[in-house]
Amino acid sequence: MAHPFDEDIRLESPERGVAQGAISDAWSIVGRPHGGYLLAMALRAFQLELEAPDPLSMTAHFLEPGEPGPVRFETRVYRRGRGTTMGETRMIQDGRLRAIFHGLFGDLEGRVGTTYEEWSPPHRFDPDQCTQVETLAGVTAPLMELIDVRYAPPADRFLRGETGGSLECGGQVAFTGGRPMDMLGLACVIDAYPPTTFSRYGPAGWVPTLTLSVYFRRRPGPGCWVGAWIRTRCMLDGLLEEDGEFWDSEGRLLAQCRQLAVFRGRRFR
Repeated sequence: MAHPFDEDIRLESPERGVAQGAISDAWSIVGRPHGGYLLAMALRAFQLELEAPDPLSMTAHFLEPGEPGPVRFETRVYRRGRGTTMGETRMIQDGRLRAIFHGLFGDLEGRVGTTYEEWSPPHRFDPDQCTQVETLAGVTAPLMELIDVRYAPPADRFLRGETGGSLECGGQVAFTGGRPMDMLGLACVIDAYPPTTFSRYGPAGWVPTLTLSVYFRRRPGPGCWVGAWIRTRCMLDGLLEEDGEFWDSEGRLLAQCRQLAVFRGRRFR
């Protein structure tokens, strides 16, 4: 039986460069579709148009919030090279442009070249050592029934009502029901954690994403859990960045991401 995620990102292509489907309200927060879910739908639209097997990078610009209901993706290929393909897809609802996604695609398994990694997971916690996020201070978030988000210490402090720490979060994340992780799933769960501002200020204020960029480094291996750690080093006049790293159970880097968001809560000094 397919996981709801696979059903809810299903798209049909009635003509070249066009993909149509429906945004499900099951992946929403306060009635708005989750950004990672929309990124996964855009990746699916690219897959219907391109022959390249893997995303290398994707950047989303969220112009207006999406809404549950019919959606159309219009995809344009800019360049088809020997090693990479580049293009964009536009998400349209009710005749309005809601988001633009730029993508670079290639073959992660087939690439050959110099490798250098000065990187290691900052934390290596098993899911059983983490605290599951079951509710967000009364906020309506149906996607919490579909994505199992778990916090590792010390980022789990805010779940106990303790605030005032650094702006960071992370732990382990997976789809409920044991769905194996793949590229589409990775695109979704990369944006699954609540904002880093929760760690310092608690669940105060809305933090919508303006832009989200993801760099895919490896295909996920067997299993369903993905380790995550996300940090904010600067929030200036309400604008903040979130830098995330995601790895598998063996500590292999799967993806990196950066997003720019706006904190619409109380003004803190």
